[in-house]
Amino acid sequence: MFRSALASRHRRRCSLIAVVITAGTVILNLPWARERVPGASLLFALELKLIDWRFQERGRRPPPPDIVIAAVDEDAIRQEGRWPWPRRKMAQVIDALRAAGARAIVLDIFYAERDASPGGAASDQALARATRRAGNVFHAWFGTTDGSGNVSVPQRGLQAFAERAWPVRLVSRPDHDILSYASVTPPLPELTRAARGVGYADLQDSGDGVFRFYDLAARHGGALYPSLALSVVASDLAVPPERVSLTPGRALRLGDQVKLPLAANGQALLDFYGPEGTIPRLSVADILARRVSPQDIAGKIVLVGVTAKGAYELRPSPFGAVFHGVELQATAIGNLLSGQGLRVSGMAADLLITIGFGLIVGFGLPLWRPAVGSVLSFALFLGYNILCAVLFSRANCVMPMAAPNVALVACVLAILAYRLSTEERRRSRITTMFGLFVPPEVVRQLAAEEAPTARLEADRREVTILFSDVWDFTSYAERRRAEDVVALLNRYFSLMHEVVWQFGGTLDKYMGDGLMAFFGAPTYQEDHPTKAVLAALEMLRQTRLHQQEWAAFGLTNLRVGIGLHTGEALVGYAGSKGRMQYTCLGNAVNLASRLEELNREFNTEILISDALYERVRNVVEAKPIGRARIRGLSSEVLVYSVTRAGPESGADREALPGGTRDDGEEPNPRPVGDAPGRPHDS
Repeated sequence: MFRSALASRHRRRCSLIAVVITAGTVILNLPWARERVPGASLLFALELKLIDWRFQERGRRPPPPDIVIAAVDEDAIRQEGRWPWPRRKMAQVIDALRAAGARAIVLDIFYAERDASPGGAASDQALARATRRAGNVFHAWFGTTDGSGNVSVPQRGLQAFAERAWPVRLVSRPDHDILSYASVTPPLPELTRAARGVGYADLQDSGDGVFRFYDLAARHGGALYPSLALSVVASDLAVPPERVSLTPGRALRLGDQVKLPLAANGQALLDFYGPEGTIPRLSVADILARRVSPQDIAGKIVLVGVTAKGAYELRPSPFGAVFHGVELQATAIGNLLSGQGLRVSGMAADLLITIGFGLIVGFGLPLWRPAVGSVLSFALFLGYNILCAVLFSRANCVMPMAAPNVALVACVLAILAYRLSTEERRRSRITTMFGLFVPPEVVRQLAAEEAPTARLEADRREVTILFSDVWDFTSYAERRRAEDVVALLNRYFSLMHEVVWQFGGTLDKYMGDGLMAFFGAPTYQEDHPTKAVLAALEMLRQTRLHQQEWAAFGLTNLRVGIGLHTGEALVGYAGSKGRMQYTCLGNAVNLASRLEELNREFNTEILISDALYERVRNVVEAKPIGRARIRGLSSEVLVYSVTRAGPESGADREALPGGTRDDGEEPNPRPVGDAPGRPHDS
């Protein structure tokens, strides 16, 4: 009962620690907490970094075969002049791509203002004519969230935008956290009307400067407008605007042809194909010089963007800091065409996984030893992270990693710290409780047990009880000074204490000039009857060995009587709240005490009961004394007097007074030791 109650209390405390930590992790993982609760943003940032880690572990994948980038790179700027180029130069690029058979031409370049170079008006018209001739050019617009974007845009530009931009059907509540623009800045009106389509090309980072997500639609003026990538793919697949629908938290649908998974805010987590340069890239300089094979362009979607160093700001990706905005647009178009984007687990699944980890650790870890629990927890940690990496690589599934890992690691560390602190306190209590009356090796054994304090609970078990008493000590004490009496007792008890510990016994108490010890508790001893009897023989041997020392204290002939009995007793910690004693109680104890008293009547030194004799008859030599009536017992007890150790005992076979050794040699006793509390080998 004591053991189960103690274990239950520790398990409850460990479970409570896990519940508190898990609840805190769950709260930090909620979206509304990121801006309100300290530490929540760190958890979200960790999740983003773990997404980057999964991309890097997966490595490079084959890029979409029908997408190519026409890059305004260093070679193009060196050959064609400083950027930005006159609009007529971009018109030449469009004509060259049309001539090579490009399926669609996507300009990831804003043309919202008039060309300021000489002949700018003609240059703008040249670009508009090239756009109209190609018939498959898509222009980009941008928006602002603070309303400052369209202050200089002519009204006809906004009208052209309203004519060409088509709304996306939102299948959801209108309060979803979708990107919302207060104002828009469209391309020049003639470009907007000549284009096959328009879409916004703004890119939003994840809050840490890294671009991972792509907004497929943005809200403005009560309508939802497509991004540049969505406009291109819907046109390429010939999906009419009314069949394009967006459901935040579920998917973007383009008729029956494409279903792309979305996060709760309507964003798509881009499925990157690899680091910078993974998507095929052609230099605009080579395109203008007709140095590009038509097979590299024909039938493909060509994105025109700037990649020259210093010309445009870089857009870091999970693969590194060097990544360009046009590559993000190309990645989004590739994901939409394939319809195989990354599926991000929902908030409900994230919370259930995090709570599950906390419950597993909180209720499972206390059941195992700390070493075993640590190994199992590490296996759970490693297995889950490997599973997340495999699901990401094989099934395009993004499972939560930060919150479950934080919950698991924090719970394990907190529970292990709690158990370590309680373990140290437990060891200290065990050393204090048992260190005075059991040998040091027994204390170490008890301290190593999982629940040694359970041994303090009263328990019936078989033990061997030993009582000893110094004969005629009262008369000696009356004749001597108190200092001599105390010095003699201290020396005598030190020797007896060592003998009891030498044979693995438990010293119960001192009673004047007598002592009580028992064998078989608190640790189990299969041969406790043998150890007890051999300890009694060694106690007498040490008493005789130090007769000269007793004489120096004024006691010329110190004799000791010892009584032993094996039987069932109630063993445990007993006493009052202020003073407790580990002891044993019962008739077996009373019988051993009575046998010690009978030594004077029979003029013997060691008396044992018949129950004990049957257990040690092969290791000691004893002779029957007869039946004796013991106070408190209804029947007589057959009593034996032990004379010496038997040949099978392995102990010194010195006989008690009046006995001889079988080998005919004189005894050669060796002291147990002079320092109290330090047992020696017999």
